[in-house]
Amino acid sequence: MQDTATYTAANIVKAVITAPTKGSTLTGSTVTFTWSAETGGANLYYLYVGSSAGAGDLGSVATSNLSATVNNLPIDGRPIYVTLKGNGGGSMTLQDTATYTAFH
Repeated sequence: MQDTATYTAANIVKAVITAPTKGSTLTGSTVTFTWSAETGGANLYYLYVGSSAGAGDLGSVATSNLSATVNNLPIDGRPIYVTLKGNGGGSMTLQDTATYTAFH
């Protein structure tokens, strides 16, 4: 007789950017972004703010918190792209993305 085992797959829910509201116009050149926690155990988050999707040319923050403030954002009405990644157990994964309009 061989051994048998039953496993239950982990129910991992990725972090989600909760503020500012996705698609909104930012209120100034300093913005605090917040997000929910990833249920899979991310213990470090990386927030990238850029002029194009995935870029961090306007700011980047590594934090174990569920929020980060980015300063010196443009105030010229251009699109601002935000990418949130999480790192748990040595593996970085994409959590969420959002697009905003810079304050003008």
